[in-house]
Amino acid sequence: MGNTSSSTPSPSLKTTVTRSVSNTSTIPSSSPQKNGNKTITTKEIIIAAKIASNMINNVDLDIILKGLERALSFFNFEELCRLEMVSTTILKLICDNGFHLWRDLLKKKNQYKKYYDTIPNNNNNSTKKDDDNPPISSSSSSYWKLCLIRSKQNDVDDELSHLSNLYLVKEMLKDVSKTSSYNKNIKIYGLLCDLITTDNIQVAKVLSRVRVSAMSTILVSNMDTLSKIKNFCLANAKYNSLVGKLAFISYTADDERNRLKVVRVSTPSSEEIIETDQVPGYLGRADELIRVKPENWFLKGAIGHIFSFIYVFQDEKSAQNYIEIRNAKKTEMEQAMEKWKGGKFHYVTLDLFDEVFNFSNSARIATKEYSFMYDQDITTYYSRKVLSNAYRGPSFRRYHIENHNTVPFIHVNNVGNNKVLHVNGVTYQKSGPRIHPLTFREMDADILRRKLVQKKINLQNAFIKVYIDSAYISRMFTK
Repeated sequence: MGNTSSSTPSPSLKTTVTRSVSNTSTIPSSSPQKNGNKTITTKEIIIAAKIASNMINNVDLDIILKGLERALSFFNFEELCRLEMVSTTILKLICDNGFHLWRDLLKKKNQYKKYYDTIPNNNNNSTKKDDDNPPISSSSSSYWKLCLIRSKQNDVDDELSHLSNLYLVKEMLKDVSKTSSYNKNIKIYGLLCDLITTDNIQVAKVLSRVRVSAMSTILVSNMDTLSKIKNFCLANAKYNSLVGKLAFISYTADDERNRLKVVRVSTPSSEEIIETDQVPGYLGRADELIRVKPENWFLKGAIGHIFSFIYVFQDEKSAQNYIEIRNAKKTEMEQAMEKWKGGKFHYVTLDLFDEVFNFSNSARIATKEYSFMYDQDITTYYSRKVLSNAYRGPSFRRYHIENHNTVPFIHVNNVGNNKVLHVNGVTYQKSGPRIHPLTFREMDADILRRKLVQKKINLQNAFIKVYIDSAYISRMFTK
């Protein structure tokens, strides 16, 4: 951690703090103020203002900065960036501690290694090599900040890819809702991927990929709504391409109440009960890790039909250890009956997929000192790990995946409407419809797209600025 005890607080910081605390010009000089049922007189206000003014004059800002240094690890990326703009003193404080701050934020996202080789650095094994790109030391704070900006860009591009895949379906559902606003019997809840979320980013990714075909499932309240949507697509040339490709689930609050009644009086014979705290590496059943909005509480039953048979583990080793213990408890007859019934223990792991990026869509940024290539599209491409015995979703059964070693060469092809990458003979599929992690998608698709595009531009500018300034940051503070 950087030592700031000898640094002098910048005038701009002290002026800002002093003005915000000791400014008494806006305090009323005559009329009394009310605080609940108690009236505060003008005299009391003046005394309080004088005390506040004396306190700020006696505050040692070095102590404040020392306290801020200890608290930096509690801030997220956006908050740290805003703090950097407060004053040069705080900027230097964050730069001094930046190596640990930015790297730890990447570790929290489980994306520590993911962006490492996407930044030109002074390591010989970097996959991004360009004679025009000046390397950045991987031990510098700027390097890890660039990696973190890359992760933010990747989040935005993956979300844009999601919207691109489902844009036509969303437009169709919006048009159906408009034309049926008079009919109270027509009720569309929305797309499955927009109605759910999880508290774990990796869980959201894995479930979205093994059940990618289910992400575009449309949840409706009754069969009339289902028929309305199908007929609407048939009658409109714009949506003819969706005919025969839509999946539906019809579900209501009454359906959920009836399901819960059955659950109360029956034993879960068809479901395997695993105690989370007794099985190392076990996170829970997929439907238990998924949240819905409070107003959509009754959709938990419908979601259970799609996810309740999938068990989520931290890694392959944890899953295999549990399966060995599970099989050891079963007799040969029980194992034979399970096999005869076609039963199988379906699980997924958080490390089920390898991920790569496509850097073919790039632009050259020129400065006075040098020019370098900047990658505009950082959408994730993923491939299932070969040796895993985890659950294979329907969309992966059509791909033949062979053993591979990741190499820098990437070739882009189009397969139907989906872009794929071929890396050393292995197919990587582009990120598509997905569960939004941590929060629900609240906005209209068009509004969300505009916000994402603007955020993408801001991140591009931030990346370029940090990259160019990184060579001068240490020089700026040593003068």
